[in-house]
Amino acid sequence: MDIHIMEALGKAKVVVKNGKVVEVGEPLIKYCPLFNKHRDIKELNKETIKKNIEFRIKDFGLFTENRIVESKECIVKFGTSEIFMTALDRGILEAVVIV
Repeated sequence: MDIHIMEALGKAKVVVKNGKVVEVGEPLIKYCPLFNKHRDIKELNKETIKKNIEFRIKDFGLFTENRIVESKECIVKFGTSEIFMTALDRGILEAVVIV
């Protein structure tokens, strides 16, 4: 059995067992303009968080052996990994190690 516990959207605790969302805690944050813009999520609540994690499991293989680790698709243009990806693509950096 595999169990994954993470803090996700709205700082809510999410538990995934064997590829299924089994627990979603109350989010501390109820609204995020980025999730509103990119995923049309108007309010962060247990149901919207569960649906989003299920989407990530289905479409990206989150917490599964089918996890998409490498992708040339840049969903957002900010964040450490996105900045590194852009710098690698433009030849500004030759290699990146993320720990």
